[in-house]
Amino acid sequence: MAAEASTPGDDLLSLAFALHSNPGAYALLIGAGASYSSGIPVAWGVLVDLCRQVALAEGVDLGQEAPEKWWERTRGDEPTYGRLLEKLAKTPALRQALLENYFEVTAEEREAGLKQPTAAHHGIARLVADGAIKVIITLNFDRLIEQALRTAGIEPTVITHPSEIVGMRPLHQLDCVVIHLHGDYKNPDSMLNADAELETYAPQTQKLLERILDDYGLVVAGWSATYDTALRAAIEARHNFVRYPLAWVEPFALSEAGSALLQLKRGMFLQTTADDAFARLADAVTALRARGAAHPLTVPVAVATAKRELSGRTVAVGVHDALARAFSDLHQHPDFLHHESNHEQNVGGYGAILTRIEESVRLPAALTATLAYWGGSGTRSWWAPELERFTYRSRGSGLMRLLSVRRVAGLWLFYAAGVSAVAAGRWKELEAMLRTTATHPHRSNERMSLAEFYEPERIYYENAPAGRELYAKLSPLLIETLALSPTAVEDAWQTFEVLRIAAGISTRDRFDNVLEDLETAADQLALRERAWEEANRAGGDVDGAQTMRFEAHQTWSKRLGALVNMGSFGRVHVLTVDRIDPDDHHQSVQAQKLMTEVEAAQDSHPFVEAGMYAGPGALVAVLEAVSHGLGRLGGELAWSRASRRDGDVPMTMWLDTAETIDERGTLFIPG
Repeated sequence: MAAEASTPGDDLLSLAFALHSNPGAYALLIGAGASYSSGIPVAWGVLVDLCRQVALAEGVDLGQEAPEKWWERTRGDEPTYGRLLEKLAKTPALRQALLENYFEVTAEEREAGLKQPTAAHHGIARLVADGAIKVIITLNFDRLIEQALRTAGIEPTVITHPSEIVGMRPLHQLDCVVIHLHGDYKNPDSMLNADAELETYAPQTQKLLERILDDYGLVVAGWSATYDTALRAAIEARHNFVRYPLAWVEPFALSEAGSALLQLKRGMFLQTTADDAFARLADAVTALRARGAAHPLTVPVAVATAKRELSGRTVAVGVHDALARAFSDLHQHPDFLHHESNHEQNVGGYGAILTRIEESVRLPAALTATLAYWGGSGTRSWWAPELERFTYRSRGSGLMRLLSVRRVAGLWLFYAAGVSAVAAGRWKELEAMLRTTATHPHRSNERMSLAEFYEPERIYYENAPAGRELYAKLSPLLIETLALSPTAVEDAWQTFEVLRIAAGISTRDRFDNVLEDLETAADQLALRERAWEEANRAGGDVDGAQTMRFEAHQTWSKRLGALVNMGSFGRVHVLTVDRIDPDDHHQSVQAQKLMTEVEAAQDSHPFVEAGMYAGPGALVAVLEAVSHGLGRLGGELAWSRASRRDGDVPMTMWLDTAETIDERGTLFIPG
């Protein structure tokens, strides 16, 4: 039964994860197909050509007869390298010189790119350099693997003869070993190719092969499995596919023997060339190592472990250490070192850099969210200082988006902690986080609150709307980490956005003065409202009262506008709704809901008890400013859509996606 190939890209990615996650756990088995594109003849081709040369030396015209068949007919046995070389070259030096013609590169061949390491060989060398591969079994007589390794700065241990196995250091102590299972052209006595020669191996060779098959996974490339009886039998008997699955790279359908072996070992068939497979594997493993990516299972396992430790009575030392390691790895991310535009292009561009950083920050963000939600007061110091540390930009000159790219990681951590604290109702933790300051990004002698610093559109360069990208990528991680519903996380996210913007306003230098002016205007407006109501009730000067009421409202609106202008309003994940009020237009649903709750609870509201702002009055004023600022942006988006479409102005608007609640599928409106 022929082996069935799955999608090469998916299985290559799975194999790359396995190689990256289990460095040195897999061995390579490389056959002639891996060297074919180099122009070096396969072992059988060399044998056939040697038969042809013997016939020529004896003055025989082979005609249409195959050289190897002529040998068998005239000699009565199969051709072997030993017999052929004895006939053509009488001394070891002459035999080696004869074989070198097949494997050594001439100047003309070098110029033509022949007999040089291929993409497969260089990919293998990169896998060795990354620590993913240490043991390589080759069935080829050439030394292209060794050449590629040395080009990469790696000096391998090379085994070409059973006698060299005796006294060899244990495999796990070797950085890289290349085992020429069927010999090497530099040592003609070691070369095996005839059927009889491939039926059994020398005892030392058999023992080493069995050790490898017992202890290592196997990636096969360029091997037919048809003629190598002893090797096929060893894999059938000894390879432990339960521990590490077998992978087989071959561009065409497998031979009957190969297909049967793959099925027996329940391996995966990667139908592509060795050049393509090893180049892509090396790229993937290098990318995984560079970004410090965790296997998809790592995040949930780490979070589950953290929850279990946090629920105990003792200090969760394991969580502390795991988070410290995660932060240490993140600080050393190689993409934090690219400053110039040419560096950016060499690593795939700004978008690719962001993707790698976002992948790397998932684990520390998940652990930070876990601690912000379930941790105690003593665990805040484990993660909170990192929020400021990731505001730093790299020293030197270059593109600002590259110098400050580490702030993307900080943004993820800040939102992971903030949304989780909101979801858990840990308002004092949230207040402390929002009030923390960092060096101003443009004025080094000033400080700025993290609430204002970590504005998504300030952090993500050339990637607007940044709020949409952040919510789309981070919210699924929080849903999984906190074990909350999407609706609960979305509600917490909107609350965090409102409180973040409110905190940014309240930390501005002139906040107290502007707030005092607004409160005075609000008091005056309330006074004029009562006077107007009294005039209507008592039949007084209604027109005069209405004029004074209107002027007071104008003053109040102007003072509120001054407070709104102190905020930074971007396309964040917040819903705005037009309440059909001619004065207010679009407003933030979440901000209005919070205002109502604070006005009702006053000093007993959790926000006030946590020390947010001077009191309920100040908090309501700031929340109203946030509602108006976000609503103004929502109204602009709604009118912009109306001008581009059928003229209808949407009554609801998600700021990050510019969608209505119907378009996005929102089931309800809070408040």
